[in-house]
Amino acid sequence: MEARRGQLIIGTALAVLAITSCGSSRSIDPITEDDTGNCHLAAISVPSTATPACPPITPGCPKARRAGAKTLLEVSSCSFGHDATDCVPVLNPICPTSSIVIAATLVNPNTDVPRDSCAADLHVEAVANSAGGADINWEAQEFRRSGTTCEPAGPAWNGHAAVSGPCCQTVTDIPFPTLRFTYRLVLRTDWQ
Repeated sequence: MEARRGQLIIGTALAVLAITSCGSSRSIDPITEDDTGNCHLAAISVPSTATPACPPITPGCPKARRAGAKTLLEVSSCSFGHDATDCVPVLNPICPTSSIVIAATLVNPNTDVPRDSCAADLHVEAVANSAGGADINWEAQEFRRSGTTCEPAGPAWNGHAAVSGPCCQTVTDIPFPTLRFTYRLVLRTDWQ
């Protein structure tokens, strides 16, 4: 049971999303030839466990993004229950690319709920933008038990985040208040 806490358990994952920004509220300066990378983050990781295996990828960060370069998006995620405030994101086994979609059934990480409890659906889409960042949209829906089935526990809700440039990341916490847990999405940008 303790292993469930702080971990995101994805019941159904069609693909994984990456969302990125600089992780602070500061604005990002335009990219220039002598810029070493707007947020100065190191290169993203290419998961060795992706199925199928990733094609050859040569991340460009923290160097300045070349004109015409392809933006790469990477995602890590985790979740934590009502009695925690943090979790350790795990790199998702999806090849970095310029657009990623997640359609997932999340399992409640709280240890005080039965394993067969209804949980939540999450749909996320991230698409690279011309600045080397990404635009991110998500929709979440909580469910509750009704007899032998699960029914919506209220209306679905939407959110948006954006990343302004390359070599940046953002942490997006998506709360599920009825189920008392939070899904954390960490998205990074890179280029090749």
